[in-house]
Amino acid sequence: MSFPRTEPKLLGKTVGGLRLQEELYRDGAEIAYLAQPKGKTDAPVLVTMLRHSDDELVQRFRKKCTALVALSHKNLPRFLNSGEYKKTQPYVVSENVPGKTLQERVREEGALPVKECFELGLGLIDGLCALHEAGMVHGGIRPTAAIDAGDGRLVLRPPVLPALANADKLITGGSLRGINFIPPEQVMARTDPSVLSVQSDVYSVGALLYYILTSTRPFDSPSPAITRRKVLKEALVPADKLRPELTEEASSILFKAMAKLPEQRYQKARDMGDDILRFLKGETPRAHTEPKPLQSLDLAPEPPSGSGKPTEEPQEGTAERAKKARQAISRLIPAFKLDEEEPPTPKKEPPKASSVKMWLVVLALMGLASAALLIWMIFLRN
Repeated sequence: MSFPRTEPKLLGKTVGGLRLQEELYRDGAEIAYLAQPKGKTDAPVLVTMLRHSDDELVQRFRKKCTALVALSHKNLPRFLNSGEYKKTQPYVVSENVPGKTLQERVREEGALPVKECFELGLGLIDGLCALHEAGMVHGGIRPTAAIDAGDGRLVLRPPVLPALANADKLITGGSLRGINFIPPEQVMARTDPSVLSVQSDVYSVGALLYYILTSTRPFDSPSPAITRRKVLKEALVPADKLRPELTEEASSILFKAMAKLPEQRYQKARDMGDDILRFLKGETPRAHTEPKPLQSLDLAPEPPSGSGKPTEEPQEGTAERAKKARQAISRLIPAFKLDEEEPPTPKKEPPKASSVKMWLVVLALMGLASAALLIWMIFLRN
């Protein structure tokens, strides 16, 4: 399925008094341009527009632009104004934040210092809380969406409207991109944005911190399809196992943030920020004293005791565990089935009467043939 594109030949055009000079990035249904104001001494700004012309997208984008311009927070870009190009294409103008994304920093430097990681996490959470208070869920937090401005300020790019996608694609940009940072409910729901919540963003913040602390993407694998399965079914490898200087207390914050079930995560981004502050002050995070959350949505039975296979999940009976997982899945997406339940073992049916009669006839004929052969042999001897 294809949709009409709206951005061709826009480079060099003037949008709201701003000349579009360079395409910076495309994400989801949006495209961002570097634009130069009329005054040559003015700093370049960012102009974000839609890539596709679709009535529903246009209405949602207009609503988003209005909400963003009303926001003002140090951990978000400054949104200057919004308007419409040729009265049909809405756009929003924001500051062009200099600096490197967290992905660029990790690729260049490896895992970042522990204290700095959690301080960056606090900035990320502060910006996210401003969005949540404005009634927006980000739904696309990943290393490329967070910019280290170089002055101790981490800037979170605003939420991006998802591209129009069919039922086989995820809602984040209509592809499997960034799946390592997507919570299970978002992976399972695919194109249904109604499952996104504050707890979904909390999961993504935990995954981002995991990445900059260990330089390893959570649930990573060469194949996006395998990564998707890991997100749903495998327990998270604790961050302290990948980086020895990390304590279990630090790792427990990520473990709680990335619980499989939304109700077992921090219920507010601010709650996660409070636990990070406790850790930075040398206090024990609350996550470290709480029961370990469910770490798999797999319905397969547990390995038998004594098998030598470690498990990160609570020791429960197979039936109780499967029931809990099914209930959890139905709460997330009622129509979704992660795995079909094991079919009952078919019962052996008694043989039909017709087949019994056939075998009796065969045995009778074999008996008659044997008797005839015996009589013939006796007469031959005589």
